[in-house]
Formats: sequence, structure tokens, C-alpha cells
Amino acid sequence: MRELTANEIEIVDGGTLAGDIAFTAASGWSAGVMGTGVGLVFGGPVGGIAGGLVGFGIGVGAGIGYILAQPR
Repeated sequence: MRELTANEIEIVDGGTLAGDIAFTAASGWSAGVMGTGVGLVFGGPVGGIAGGLVGFGIGVGAGIGYILAQPR
């Protein structure tokens, strides 16, 4: 077994636009669920809604940031 070179890793990366969209949606969803849970505990129903929206926004932002940071 040997270490892969950066070139070998890039060849099999497989990153596509569809994968980027799925990754961003998944990160937005997971952050939204977490934000809803935290908001419900600390702010009741209104806090849950606000937490979900903020969490989703943060998750989507993180996904977009990750996509933009990748070399193309």
C-alpha cells in the first residue's frame, strides 16, 4: 500500500454539480433540524421556527463556502 498523490486523488474525486447541490441541501437540512431543536428548547414554538430558518441558512452557507473553496 502507498500514499496517493494529489493528482491521483483529483482524478477520482468525482465531484459534480449534482453532488454539490446534494451536499448543500443535506448540510442545510441538518443544520435546520439542529437549529429547530435548539430553538424549541430555548424559545418555544417561535424560537423553533426562527432557529430552523437560521440553521438552514447557516448550513446552506457552509455548503456554498465548501463548494467555492474546492479547486475546479
